[in-house]
Amino acid sequence: MKKVTMSDIAEELGLSTVSVSKALSGKEGVSDAIREQIKVKAFEMGYKYNSGSKGLKFEQGLSIGVLVSETFIADNTYYTMLYQKLVKCFAKHEVFCILEIVTRADEKKLRTPSMIDNKKVDGVIIMGKMSREYTGMLAEIGVPFVFMDSYDEAFMTDSIVSDGVYGTYMLTRYLLKKGHRDIRFVGDVHATNSIMDRYLGYTKALLESGFTECPKPIVDRNADDLLVDIVLPDPLPEAFVCNCDEEGFMLVNQLKENGFNVPDDCSVVVFDDFVYAKLSSPALTAFAVDVDMMCDAAANSMLRKLDDSEYKTGIRIVGGELVERDSVRDRTGNNNKENV
Repeated sequence: MKKVTMSDIAEELGLSTVSVSKALSGKEGVSDAIREQIKVKAFEMGYKYNSGSKGLKFEQGLSIGVLVSETFIADNTYYTMLYQKLVKCFAKHEVFCILEIVTRADEKKLRTPSMIDNKKVDGVIIMGKMSREYTGMLAEIGVPFVFMDSYDEAFMTDSIVSDGVYGTYMLTRYLLKKGHRDIRFVGDVHATNSIMDRYLGYTKALLESGFTECPKPIVDRNADDLLVDIVLPDPLPEAFVCNCDEEGFMLVNQLKENGFNVPDDCSVVVFDDFVYAKLSSPALTAFAVDVDMMCDAAANSMLRKLDDSEYKTGIRIVGGELVERDSVRDRTGNNNKENV
């Protein structure tokens, strides 16, 4: 027999899950009449709890699921880090957070995540890219969901994304100020909306600087969306703008294996400032996304959506800052670091 969740009680009564949570935990925010109605329905449905001095302490509270495709977490600890931060954000609200990795096969066959099938969660955060068909299947189920680090214009729901356009605009502008003219973008713009946005920021900086056309992006992924070594252009450009720091780390090593030195022969900058930017030798100049703010925004958006099914905030863009390190050669002859 499946356990009864707060969302089940809320659905029976036509109330929000947060209202049910407040009523059953003795918190303010609901009237006495509604509180009593919720308690009666919880008892009728077999929702178990233990009494305590400060109201009712439940064996089950609000639970939020985090779904991520194995394509984007198998070799990428960035999403693992985001999940850990989400757990901490939700813990502040006494809300559980559960991770489920969606396999490529499950995504292709449109299999419902077990956390939803088993009614273990009240809402879902979709982290990274999912196919439109799979997201559509989740939308038909009716579970509240929020996109994080991605968005899809086909679904009118909340999305929390980093400022990809501005970030790579700043990185490209930085290279231009350092005297670079032959600059190439590394990233498969058709892989995710986020990478497309980052390419747009790169092109914006070039067009503003007088370029009449922009070079095509260099593809860095295979058919399974996994990062691979790129085909190095011949001749080598003066600089690369990489769509993520993991790609930048791989590119620096690839350049070394081919006898090139960074930054003497070629400069490299990256979007994101996760572990790879610091592990690289030389350390990579990066646009550092405020991941703490991203996670806070995602958690708050999810909780507000559970409290009010009509709530929508649209796309929330979270900024960051440029972190200057040692992967860029100054071709102007001015070796002083500067703010951009």
